[in-house]
Amino acid sequence: MTFGDPTTTDTLELSKEAGLFCPEITANGIKFPKTAACQDAVVNCPNSEETVGFIRFSCGCEHGTWMGSADYSNCSHKWVNEVSNRISNGDNSVNIVQSLFIHLQTTVAEQKLFGGDITGIIDASQLLVPLAHSQLNSMSDVLGKVTFAQNFTNLLGNSGDRLLSDSATKAWEQLKSGERMKRASNLMTVLEQSMVLISENKEEFSQTFSNWASRTETKVPQPVNDVMFSPISRMMAPAVPEPPKVVEFSGFKDAPIMELPGLDSLSSFSMASSPSMSAAAAADQPRSKNRMFNFPTTDSTKIGYFVYNSVGNLLVPNSTTLINSRVMGAFINDPEQSRELDPNQPVNFTFPHIRKSGVENPRCVYWNQTDLQWSQRGCVLIETTAEFTKCSCTHLTSFAILMDINANLDRLVGGNAIALDLITIFGCALSIVCLTIAFLIFTLFRSLYTVRHAIHRNLCLCLLVANLLFVIGIDRTGNSSACRGIAIALHYFFLASFCWMLLEGYQLYMMLIQVFEPNRNRFYLYYLIGYALPAVIVAISAGITWKNYGTFSYCWINVRTSTLWAFIIPIIVIIVANIIVLLIALRVVLSVKSRDRSTSQRVLGWLKGSGTLLCLLGITWLFGFICAIPGTHIVFAYIFAILNTLQGVFIFILHVVFNDKVRAVLVRAMRQKMCCGVDAQTSSVGGYSTRTGQTFFSKQKILHFFKSPDSHGSESRSSRNSESTEGKQNTPKISKNGIRNRWKKK
Repeated sequence: MTFGDPTTTDTLELSKEAGLFCPEITANGIKFPKTAACQDAVVNCPNSEETVGFIRFSCGCEHGTWMGSADYSNCSHKWVNEVSNRISNGDNSVNIVQSLFIHLQTTVAEQKLFGGDITGIIDASQLLVPLAHSQLNSMSDVLGKVTFAQNFTNLLGNSGDRLLSDSATKAWEQLKSGERMKRASNLMTVLEQSMVLISENKEEFSQTFSNWASRTETKVPQPVNDVMFSPISRMMAPAVPEPPKVVEFSGFKDAPIMELPGLDSLSSFSMASSPSMSAAAAADQPRSKNRMFNFPTTDSTKIGYFVYNSVGNLLVPNSTTLINSRVMGAFINDPEQSRELDPNQPVNFTFPHIRKSGVENPRCVYWNQTDLQWSQRGCVLIETTAEFTKCSCTHLTSFAILMDINANLDRLVGGNAIALDLITIFGCALSIVCLTIAFLIFTLFRSLYTVRHAIHRNLCLCLLVANLLFVIGIDRTGNSSACRGIAIALHYFFLASFCWMLLEGYQLYMMLIQVFEPNRNRFYLYYLIGYALPAVIVAISAGITWKNYGTFSYCWINVRTSTLWAFIIPIIVIIVANIIVLLIALRVVLSVKSRDRSTSQRVLGWLKGSGTLLCLLGITWLFGFICAIPGTHIVFAYIFAILNTLQGVFIFILHVVFNDKVRAVLVRAMRQKMCCGVDAQTSSVGGYSTRTGQTFFSKQKILHFFKSPDSHGSESRSSRNSESTEGKQNTPKISKNGIRNRWKKK
């Protein structure tokens, strides 16, 4: 903030007069004090014994609310400054980079890296490469120079690999977008400069890390024989086409393939730009404004190839596009100098797509170090499919595929994103309240201890825990281990909820084909299905792919990985099974003849009953799968959010408010001022209640649920008479034919 700005000063005075303040807040374990509007809260970096600098959090002027997230870019560890001091003192560069790697490895592993650390390390590395080069030149021992260069390049490459790892992503996110892209670009150049350093002392060298790999080779000019290679002999010699140079780093998943001109052609390009290059193209040739280091010119040609696994995520220009391939490239002699190639001898790439769906409009681009942006100059798209894209470019630098994110949930921004967030928060909160009440009712009243209500009770419990974990923990990304634990727990309780929904559907099926409630001993099997089965699925999934649980944006399964199928496949199976149950219900409803109800009325009744059961059986999650289809309308996202966040509310209404037995139990308890106890007409068997001479969940009751509204009045008396008749029986041995006969009499 510039205090000399009259506009800012006026706004500050107005904010003070209005008494606007941002409240005290704790973010990522750091407490920020109450701060006046238009001011910054400034606190020391955590672990002051190991760090220096401060954290800044801005309080907005207009409404007195905290702006964005806290700025950690000024925080750094003391060892980063020590590395810079050692470089200034001219210490041995191998010892310096070794110390840098050891400190960085520990800090990244402990998730303690700050944005200021990244800035300081890359700034130090830019000075470290020239220091190593000068120390190499002062050495006379050839073998010692090779060992020195190899150790330095390997340690610096390992340090860069740590900075590009997933564990360092949070620190990169602490930098502003422009600063992050600048530092990532500088890091690429530093790593490529170290490749030149080793190539000056070793003709061929390769190294492969988890997040990047490189390969260098040196083309040494051969001595010319004046007799054999006279102008006349060269004219008479047949032209032998030079084979192209194919480069591939097979150790990386979805690794691109690069096809370059032969080494002789590349050597010729190192001497001068292509004669066919226009002045405009030369002026637009990408190069760095402030060169880090000028390597000396030699007769030999040093060619480097490289690939980056994750650096594209740091160079994303905006939220609507993404780098949908690995970043791959090459250089001749100088990484900061892009070499123009002969248009007849371009470099060709085959880029496998990282993301196969939800993307569109692929472009072949290169990274312009001057403008810090992706550019299409000199690159053309040859072929593209859903799996890969082929490109051809007429210069050498770093290349990738830039694509637009399709109009699906990944592009929800602005008003839609805010509206869906509010719907989710409000719906989950309301569901938590309703599920808590329903669970207590099904637990406290022993007269509700039936198999059916026990399924309701366990479904409410699983959904209640899942919703609580979602609301409280989905954004707790500060601690990676805790975030991973929350993601695994969410996976388990959502799967458990769906297993109990499957049992809801199975119980509905049993009530349609059986007159009486099934043997309660079967409920032990229900517990195995409801709790043990999802535990096995989650244990296998988390045991094999535990790294895919929890990301730096949310505590859930990484949706970009195959681990998500461990959640999707069971849900699909359960939804299909419950849809089959509803179709069976339709068949049973149509098979029962009635003088008072036509076929259309019975179908209407089935639609009404099925619509009520959609949330209970989890079928509304179909809208979630529809949302994942690229190009689907935003309205499906709203339908999915409303129906599924309010699932607990629908369960409460259906099984508590609209349930005659539950209402009767609650009314009787209110009259008797009793919360627990056994009904006068209820006896307990095996922990569950039985009603003397009456089966409450009869097929007749289920069919009554699917009746159309038009027939309720005409059939209510018949239903009551049937229930009364059932209650007068001494034994529950009523055949299915008897039930059907009573339906026919209607």
